[in-house]
Parts: sequence; structure tokens; C-alpha cells
Amino acid sequence: MQSSLLYNRAAGEPRLKSNSGTSREPSYDVGHIGRGAGKRLHGPPCAAWRFPQQFSSIRCSGHGHVTCWLKPSLDNSEPTASGTLNGLALQDSAGTEGGGSARRRDRLKIKRSWSLFAPLGVCALLAGWIALAAANVQVEDFSVLFYALANLIVFTDAIDFGLRLYVHRRHTAIAADPGRGDMRQLSIDLAAARRSGAGAVTVRPYAIIASIFNLEEHLDEFMERLQPYRDHVWLISDGSTDNTAKRLRQAGWRCLDDDVNRHKPGALRRLLTTLPAPIETVMVIDPDVKICSRHEGSTVDLERVVADLQQSGAAAACPRIVIEPDGFLARFQALEYALAFLVGRRSLADFGVTSGVSIYRRDALERALDQHSLSVYAEDLENTVILLRDGERIYYDGRLVVSTEGPGTVRRWFSQRVGWYYGLLRVYTQRFHELWRIGRRSPFAMYNFVAYTGVLGLALHLL
Repeated sequence: MQSSLLYNRAAGEPRLKSNSGTSREPSYDVGHIGRGAGKRLHGPPCAAWRFPQQFSSIRCSGHGHVTCWLKPSLDNSEPTASGTLNGLALQDSAGTEGGGSARRRDRLKIKRSWSLFAPLGVCALLAGWIALAAANVQVEDFSVLFYALANLIVFTDAIDFGLRLYVHRRHTAIAADPGRGDMRQLSIDLAAARRSGAGAVTVRPYAIIASIFNLEEHLDEFMERLQPYRDHVWLISDGSTDNTAKRLRQAGWRCLDDDVNRHKPGALRRLLTTLPAPIETVMVIDPDVKICSRHEGSTVDLERVVADLQQSGAAAACPRIVIEPDGFLARFQALEYALAFLVGRRSLADFGVTSGVSIYRRDALERALDQHSLSVYAEDLENTVILLRDGERIYYDGRLVVSTEGPGTVRRWFSQRVGWYYGLLRVYTQRFHELWRIGRRSPFAMYNFVAYTGVLGLALHLL
């Protein structure tokens, strides 16, 4: 028998109506996602278990039993509604009683449990192919092992690529509107994370901060890139020996001239102590970056990204960084960055990793720098570890694009790689117990921070 669960907005009471026109007493399961099974309620409708206002009508099958879930936002504000019925997913609908067109709009989506086995099946097929290929090769000594390792290295990134796409899809599957275009550029459901809900977004005071050193030769280009945001920029000359600070102050820029070279983490910590108290959000940048506007690649303005971070309550947001494709090495690294951000960081949900250019809640950054080793090697990863260890949230926001220059020579490229690897090794040796603690919070966090970054990124890096 086909039944419809109808919600009377005026009375605030649901009732169950069958096709025969008779009404009968339904039973409901009401609970919260991620908090165990809901409590089944029987009897006449009462105010204690009214459906939220998002429901206008929900279709169901069976004998009058519906499972309804209230999905809270990340800050426990206005709930949204979804649910299941005999393996089916219920959707909010704005239809009304009667009318075939209204019933057609109230469609159900089937949850396909077999989609979980798709990445596992790909892994099994690749592993079997490697085993069969190695068994058919006539080799001597340890070449079989070498052949297996070579195949493993080739297919590791392919497996990781598919897994991360699948995980991002799972992270955003319960979004209020998964078809939104910005969901493809975010690692979380940002609409659910906003404390004030939908409506106008206002930005509170924020600052753009940077540590600069001997920038006199490139100062004109630097000022030109930051000119649209000049009113929000605070700079510190980190022990410069040229006229960088003097020229900036003469041009009307805020620049703290520090005689001591503290390096980037120490200089930023010093600069934060001089910012006005009302500033609650800071964007950390490097001198060679450019914040792209809408016609240059970003889909929203910087202030919208800052406002969303402020309303989400997260500790930090990482924008998308792109490499200006100038030369062969730069084009190669541009592809690498595209994969790292569009696939890697986007898959991490709210266990994201900050970069050299990131937006922080001011108090979170101050706390991280107070516990920082102040090393310039992988200083952004160390910020991430400290914040995630304390239970903070970091997400990826690819709507904002920031461009930077790539390595112009092989020597610079090699030096950059050595610095990255050394920084990664330093953070892992000094803070491994904290990384393990972060991994225990989520299975995919364990995979990303311990298995992938630790084992594949460090142990097998030389291979």
C-alpha cells in the first residue's frame, strides 16, 4: 500500500494518509546523524516530536513507518532534514497535497551501498595485475622485487587519486544542496557550517600580513599586486639590510621595521602583537603571491571567503594556490599543485592542511605560533599539526585563487624539494605522537597523515 506523510504547517502536526483516504496512527524514528539510532515514538502527534519546518511532504511506502533524521549543522544551529526508509533516502520537498506533478517532484534517491566497494575493487584489480605480471617475467636475483616496487609506485598515486575523489564525494553527500557549484571547490558543506545561516554575509575586521626581507628590487611589483587590499595590509621587514622598510613607509604602507631577522614564523608572531585588537582574522601571504580577483580565476571575492571563515568558527581556511606557467619546470609544478589542491586538500574535509598562504582565526594562529619551533621548514604543516591536535578544524576553500611564481631554474627547483622533504621529516620526527593523535580522530585522517604522508611520502620518497 502506498502512503504519504503530510505535514500541516499551520498545526505543526504530521499525519499519515493512505491512498484509500483513511488516516491512521504512524510511528516515527527521530534522531541525529552520527549519534546512534533514533528513538521510536508512537501515538498521536505532539509538540515534542514535531518535524522541522523544512518538511512539507515526504513520501513513504510500507505500513506507516518512517525513519526521519535531523541533520544538525556544525555549530548546532538550525537543523536540516533528511532520512531513510527501507534503504531509501528521503529528501526535503516543497510540494503540496494532491496533484501528480507534485508527487513526481517528491522523488526518492536510492542509497547504493555497492559504491563503497568501487575503490576497493580497483585496488584489488591493480594488485592482481601486478602479481600476475611479476609471475610471468623471467628474471634473476632481486629484479622481481624491483619490478613489483616499480609497479607499486606507478599505481599508488592512481589508487590514491580514486580514493580521494570517492572520499570527497562521501564528505559532501549529506550537504543541503550537493548540486551547488561551490561544493566542487570546498572540502566541507560550508552552508551548514555558517553560524548565521543563509542570508547576507558581513565581514568583520581582518588583516593581510606578510614578512618581507630585502625586497627593494621587486618592491614596485609587490605594491602593485597588493594595492587593491592596501587598507588591510600590515607588513614586517624581517631584518632587511636595504631600504625596503623605508620606501614602504614613504609610500604610505604600514611596515614594522625589525632589526632582528626572526624568519617567517618568528616575524609573524612579532607582527601579530602590533595589530589592532578588533582584528580577528588574518591572511598570511608570501611576498611573491597575487590574490586573484574574479576575472583572474577566483569565483568569489576575498572578503566573502574571510566572512565565511569567521562564521564557520574554523581555525583556518586554505585557498587554492596556482603556479604561473612560465617555463617547463613551472608548468610541471603547476600540474603538481593542481592535483595537490583540487584532489588532495579537497578530500580532507575539516582535517585540511594549511599552506604558505592561508587565512587564520587570529587567536588560533597566535596559539599555534606560541607553540611553534619557529623553523622555516614546513612551518605551515607545523601550524596544521598544532591546531588539529587541539581539536580545531581546517578546511579547503578553492573559490579563492592565489597565484605565485614557480622555480625558474633546476637549482631552485632542487633546493625547494630538499627544503620540503627536510621540513616534512623534521615535523614527523618532532611531532609524530601528535600526528598519531590526529589520525585516531578519523580513519581518513589516519590514512592521510600517517599512511600516505608518513609511509608513502617519507619512507618511499627516494624510490
